Amino acid sequence: MSTFTALCVSLLSLFTVGYCYVKLSRVSGAIVSQSSTYKSALLAVDGNYAQYYPECAFTGKNEAYAWVQVDLRKAYSLKSVKLYLRNDAILCLSPPYRLRQFYLDVSNSSAGTSRQRVRCYTDNTTAPATPSPVIDIPCKQTARYVIIQTTYKAPEDTDSTGPVLEICEIEVIGCNIGHYGPSCSSCGGCENCNIESGCRVTCSQNCIDRECDEYGNCSRGCKHGYWGNKCLNGCPSTCFMTVCNMSSGICNSCNAGYYGSLCHMSCSRSCAQPSCSQNGTCIGRCKPNWIGNRCDECSQNRYGPQCDQECSPVCLNGTCFSNNGSCKEGCNINFHYGKVSLNVSL
Repeated sequence: MSTFTALCVSLLSLFTVGYCYVKLSRVSGAIVSQSSTYKSALLAVDGNYAQYYPECAFTGKNEAYAWVQVDLRKAYSLKSVKLYLRNDAILCLSPPYRLRQFYLDVSNSSAGTSRQRVRCYTDNTTAPATPSPVIDIPCKQTARYVIIQTTYKAPEDTDSTGPVLEICEIEVIGCNIGHYGPSCSSCGGCENCNIESGCRVTCSQNCIDRECDEYGNCSRGCKHGYWGNKCLNGCPSTCFMTVCNMSSGICNSCNAGYYGSLCHMSCSRSCAQPSCSQNGTCIGRCKPNWIGNRCDECSQNRYGPQCDQECSPVCLNGTCFSNNGSCKEGCNINFHYGKVSLNVSL
């Protein structure tokens, strides 16, 4: 039997629970503290689930803010946090009105610092309603500290001019980092170990919020400029604003001067305007001496790479081949045939 399984069985013999993750707030040598003290913070992690006045931790009165912190002494992979709030309503006394609008954060820095936290829960209860006396909060994060905090002053409170927290028990549920599931089984060293399901592939950094399924397919789509199930492909840089279809990579539209489904072909330089339609048709007119939908043909009396050379006046109807200037329909009367018909001296 593994250490975590044995610990799980041991905990089952001590507490009535419907799951068997590790209660980190009880077995990690956790240190509990609070912003100020009216009744000892230790009452919040003593394993006593009674929710009336003598059994609960209280912060001090008349303060600007109140917090209670559980320091697990190292970072763990967390699953949830369960709070048992003071609830004298079970004795036909007052419900937990002081606990309105508290929030629960987790962090790798203590409550006394301003470093980054992750918020797992915010209570939005407003008077006269009161929060549920037992709140089970999903919190799948990796963290060392669990912090319950409030600045709320209850209108019913005649004993204090500031916020007060009254918490009877805090259960922090989870496993050692790299372990998962009710028995805290090993993830075998995989890079992304989910606390509930175990190993997951590493999501591409191009996934929105780096969320993906067990196969690496991005769950919420791709960040701007990427496409594909795993968002590994970049949209062509010639797509307008680098936006393309997330399934096919086809550009929604092209930057000026490009066309085609992938915007990989250049519009003709002979278009009067720098842009063209998705099939390459010039928008508007052609530049002088050019004709055709794509402005890629010389007008009938012009030839040369730039269509800037005029067909010989001795060509019949003034027409010639655009590539070499040879008369297309023959020569006018009294002139001889050749690459370019010339006047015959009389």
